[in-house]
Amino acid sequence: MTFGIFKKRFSTIAQLRAGLDERAQIIRAREATIRERERVVEQREEEIATLQKCITRLKQELAQPPAFEKVIDLRATIVETIPKLSGWCSERKALLLSDLVLQNDVERALEIGVFAGRSAVPVAMTMRYLKRGQLLAVEAWSNLVATAYPIDDEHDNWWAEVDLAAIKREYFKSITKYDLTRHVSTLELSSDEAFAALSTSSFDLIHIDGGHSEQQAIADVQQWTSTLNKRGLAVVDDIFWPSMKPARAWLHATCEVVDEVCESEHVTYGIYRRRS
Repeated sequence: MTFGIFKKRFSTIAQLRAGLDERAQIIRAREATIRERERVVEQREEEIATLQKCITRLKQELAQPPAFEKVIDLRATIVETIPKLSGWCSERKALLLSDLVLQNDVERALEIGVFAGRSAVPVAMTMRYLKRGQLLAVEAWSNLVATAYPIDDEHDNWWAEVDLAAIKREYFKSITKYDLTRHVSTLELSSDEAFAALSTSSFDLIHIDGGHSEQQAIADVQQWTSTLNKRGLAVVDDIFWPSMKPARAWLHATCEVVDEVCESEHVTYGIYRRRS
């Protein structure tokens, strides 16, 4: 083989190698482009997945009314329900009890003197709305218990004759009708019997509407406020009755007076906070 032929073949090989190198560079560049595009596609897919989650969440939120509208609906339900129940709890007081549950993270509430549930139902309805909380309702539904400590002839005669068995049936019917059984437990005991069983319990909110004789009223506020959690609240009914005067004085001496309300001659109540 002559030098000229060798040189020519070497040149051809060099050209082929250069061509292969160039194609390899092109392939590597295309591979880099493909990887970049794959990365962009993955990024876009992640963004699409995030957007889809946002859309799903927005659809869920749009399918339900805003929280403030739900509260308005709750209040409307309470206002509509209260007049249908026997008892003396006013619309304003029912809404106050509901607001206290909403605004104070009430998990455990207690009511002394349930009667037909006119004040227990708003509390339990609010817990049902919040999907948490438990109300312990205490009521003896006994004419003997209701008249154990005299008040005056008018009230003593009324409590001696009222059909408390019918009132008890109305109460349980309402608890079932308004789907409150998961949030209400009922103790058919007198206040003193209930305290003997619950003296070591603790509550965030207590509503005291039990016996209004001086003896029972002072016993109720002294006993049950001792079960309040730190900064817990007690709502006490009929605070301006003459027989409630010692109980009210004791509350003023030992608790923070949040508010005292006189809606009318027959509708009065106070809100008291346990001092830390």
